[in-house]
Amino acid sequence: MKNFKKLILKINNTIQEAIKNLDKSGMKIVLVTKNNKFIGTITDGDIRRGILQGISLKASVQKILNKNAIVCDPSVSIKELNSIMITNDVNSIPIIDKNKKIVDLKFLFEDKPINKNQISNSMVIMVGGKGKRLMPYTKFLPKTLLKVAGKPIIEHIIDRAKLNGYNNFILSINHLGTLIKKEIGNGKILNTKIKYIKENKKLGTAGSLSLMKKILKKNFIVTNGDVITDINYNDLLKFHIKNNSAATMAIRSYEIKNPYGEIKTIGNEIIDYFEKPIYRSYINTGVYAFHPKILKLLNYNKEISMIQLFKKIKQKKLKVLAYPIHERWIDVGTPEHYFSAKKFIDD
Repeated sequence: MKNFKKLILKINNTIQEAIKNLDKSGMKIVLVTKNNKFIGTITDGDIRRGILQGISLKASVQKILNKNAIVCDPSVSIKELNSIMITNDVNSIPIIDKNKKIVDLKFLFEDKPINKNQISNSMVIMVGGKGKRLMPYTKFLPKTLLKVAGKPIIEHIIDRAKLNGYNNFILSINHLGTLIKKEIGNGKILNTKIKYIKENKKLGTAGSLSLMKKILKKNFIVTNGDVITDINYNDLLKFHIKNNSAATMAIRSYEIKNPYGEIKTIGNEIIDYFEKPIYRSYINTGVYAFHPKILKLLNYNKEISMIQLFKKIKQKKLKVLAYPIHERWIDVGTPEHYFSAKKFIDD
């Protein structure tokens, strides 16, 4: 691979710096060195697992380093490399010489043209809400048509999904839905295919899926119509399918820092002291992957929230997974976030 040196980080670099490297290169792997010698790799999956373990993004990459990465020496042929990658279910292999110096990075079938076929799976975009948090801006316009950097939110979502190969979209509409249909129609102006499902009453954040049982036959993606993110939707779908999940929720780490020193006591006795502790939790990003079998759990045309649906799936003892994201993400559903969204797009 040309320019593989741009993917090299040092052991004292942070996880956040590794994420920036991954995002910039799009290669999903960084190579880590110590004293200019190869010591391991970090992939997108390593970072997601680290997030679930509560590891701070400010920590050294050493915290999530894979020291047992598969490597090969320069004498191995391309055919052998591809065979090794297929056997071990990896997409890349660092080429390391006898002195532990990185001399190359090889990717699966990189000597052949990349297949850029579009994905046949559908993406459902929930755009039926009234946008109460964005009143009065949404009094006469659905929030997904509010413009960010000169373009409606819905177009930002679709454009990002198209980059991942998606071309089939289903829009769940209700409040001022005719304006959405008038704006983007059947998707031809966006070089996509768009179908509409009309909610005739309030169905909650998941209820409209009950109206799609006849058209969703494959695993599919669902996203809220006010979420703009750099997540790779296809990576989410692949994770979901590979792990035989019925429902997968994209989650994001959220930190709250106590601005004061925290005191722990038993009765009157001080037993510990914490200087401005940071509390970490996970939030629902409003992006999901589902197996079509979950649609059988929905009552036709009945209101249900996404959280209630996940609980229902869990009660049926079906697999429910979390997919932690480190990619940029913004919920444009509040005035504060809406007005900061332009900077998000420009960055």
